[in-house]
Amino acid sequence: LEIVARQSAQILTLSSPILDVGEHVLAVPLIGDFDGARAAELTPTLLTAVVERRIRAVILDVTGISDLDPAGAGQLARLIGALRLLGAEGIVTGISPRLAQTLGALGNDAGLLRTYRSLSDGLRASSARPSG
Repeated sequence: LEIVARQSAQILTLSSPILDVGEHVLAVPLIGDFDGARAAELTPTLLTAVVERRIRAVILDVTGISDLDPAGAGQLARLIGALRLLGAEGIVTGISPRLAQTLGALGNDAGLLRTYRSLSDGLRASSARPSG
C-alpha cells in the first residue's frame, strides 16, 4: 500500500508540472481530472514557487483537463484568488466549451478569471504585463 500511495503522489506531481516559461512567469499544464486532491497537491507547491521565484504571472493551462466538476471549478477560482493575494496574476488558458459551462456556473467568481483561448495567447498577455 505504501508503494501505491507513493506512486499516486508521483502521478499527481507529474500531471501538474510547474514550468518556468519566461521572466517571472510560470505555466502549469493541468492534465486529467482537477479535483480536491489535485488542488491540495498543487496549491502549496505553486504558491511557494510564486513567492520564492518572485513570479508575477501564472498560466494555468486547462487544455488537458478531462473533467472539472463544480467543486474543482471552485478550487480553481480559489487558487487564482490565492495567487492574487501574493501579487501574482492567475491566467487560465485552453478552456473547452464544456469547461466554460462548468466555470460559468460559478457565477460572480467566474468573472474574476482572466482567460485566453490558447496557451500562446496567455503567454503573450503575461509578457505584455508590466513588471511590478
